[in-house]
Amino acid sequence: MPARRSERLYTDDLGRLEVVDPDFHDLPLMRSLDPGFRIRRRVLPNDGAPRFQQARRAGVGVSCKDLARSQESELWAFHRSAMAQLRSGCSAPVRQGEADLLSLKVELAFRLAAPCRLCPRQCGVDRLSDETGLCGLGAEALLAEAFPHIAEEPQINPSFLLSLAGCGLRCQFCQQAGLLYPVKCGSVPLSQVHWGECALRGARTISFAGGNPDESLPGVLSFLARAPESLQLPVVWNSNAYSTPETVALLEGVVDIYLPDFKFGCEDCANSLAGAPDYPELAAQSIVAYQAQGVPVIVRILVLPGHVDCCHTPALKVLSVLANPLLTISIRGQYRPLGGLLNDAGAMSGRASAEEVLHVVQHARGLDLNMTEDLAGAEM
Repeated sequence: MPARRSERLYTDDLGRLEVVDPDFHDLPLMRSLDPGFRIRRRVLPNDGAPRFQQARRAGVGVSCKDLARSQESELWAFHRSAMAQLRSGCSAPVRQGEADLLSLKVELAFRLAAPCRLCPRQCGVDRLSDETGLCGLGAEALLAEAFPHIAEEPQINPSFLLSLAGCGLRCQFCQQAGLLYPVKCGSVPLSQVHWGECALRGARTISFAGGNPDESLPGVLSFLARAPESLQLPVVWNSNAYSTPETVALLEGVVDIYLPDFKFGCEDCANSLAGAPDYPELAAQSIVAYQAQGVPVIVRILVLPGHVDCCHTPALKVLSVLANPLLTISIRGQYRPLGGLLNDAGAMSGRASAEEVLHVVQHARGLDLNMTEDLAGAEM
């Protein structure tokens, strides 16, 4: 298990101390800064065992050897059939020698890694031969940090957070820039991490984050396949929503709660800040696909200074069209000018103003979007 990265302390524009990504050890500090601080919790609908545990018990009608020697098109056909049975509640239990649905997903995820098609960048490198694309990852999923996070959205809080290195979306303002370069962030292969090392006590969920977890999908699914059968914590997928239909299809039946960012509502901004002009369209498509799986979707919007009208207002409009009872919006006001910002970053070189954050919150309320408990201020 990698060591916890150094505590991240910042001051806001008024000189107040902020603690970013706190864990249980930070509670005394948090309460010294805010005597009223509490670990926020809210009930999240739970319809039984975590979905990945259900996928482990669902047979797919072929043996593990058959999976290894089948063509990718055949594997997808097996997957469609098995998922249809899982959705209908008619999955047959795994028989001796038969592969389970999670194992099928693992096999397909590794096929997507060579040539790599795990994110919309479609680098096409052979990651199983340790070639690396834009995300910087080879064959292994790399774990940079793991700890119980006590300041996530109330529905999932506290959450045992596994921060994975690597991301195919290179935002200049990345708030986790240290994870963008896997070889430099002191990570360890997720395949070498044992579940017994995970400090799950006190956690209500398990979150895969980063970086971005999509690019590490083969390793994450393999890690879940090694989980103890007694593990009953829901799985949270904390991503940038810049996903492919194939990756989202493999996440169905595994993820219990989606926690995507909606970073940009404007193609020009997505292009200038992340080199991804297709981001707004693909993020919206991903959120639609997440919702189609019938699980809660909590969409985060990190308020970027100078981008309220061009990015956040259009994003909220899109979300208002997509809204259903399982969709919740979480507006975050703790942007900091980090990452690889250029010298001429303009408004992005400072913090988002209180007025900008309030404008986004009020606009979301005006669209009758379901919102989390107000977390627009500094993260605590």
